[in-house]
Amino acid sequence: MSEQQQGPDWWMASDGKWYPPQPAPQGQPPAMGQPGYPGQTPFGGAAPYPQVATGNSNATISLVLGIVSIVLCLGFLAGVPAIILGGKAKKEIAASGGAQGGDGMATAGQVTGWIGTVFSVLGLLAFVALFFIGSSAESDYNTDPSNGVCNPDRFIQDPDC
Repeated sequence: MSEQQQGPDWWMASDGKWYPPQPAPQGQPPAMGQPGYPGQTPFGGAAPYPQVATGNSNATISLVLGIVSIVLCLGFLAGVPAIILGGKAKKEIAASGGAQGGDGMATAGQVTGWIGTVFSVLGLLAFVALFFIGSSAESDYNTDPSNGVCNPDRFIQDPDC
């Protein structure tokens, strides 16, 4: 303890006096508040927080659109943009060098977009198939004279109807 600094490693306490450096015991870090304490800057302040990767907004939008394409049956309207934005987000995340996160969300957005799009294609094919099956059954019903129903085609074939 001294009124003046005696060396480069001496430090000033709150009582205004200079104290010599105290070596840390072997195998233990310096005590909290002492120079050399981990997480402290050379001036005694706290070390800055580490940078955290931010999420990519395109990845988030892709995931939302993918979910909407399945839940609300908007396969083409929401699924295709989800696929496109998911691919764009994955490229942006890869190019950021770790500054952006959200690769999993982008992948999930693409997958749900594909699922919604495939479901809409299958639904459209089923609708078209049922339309043609229904129109075919109706035409057979109207032209079959043995069904017992009087219709314009039956009247021509059987005047007693």
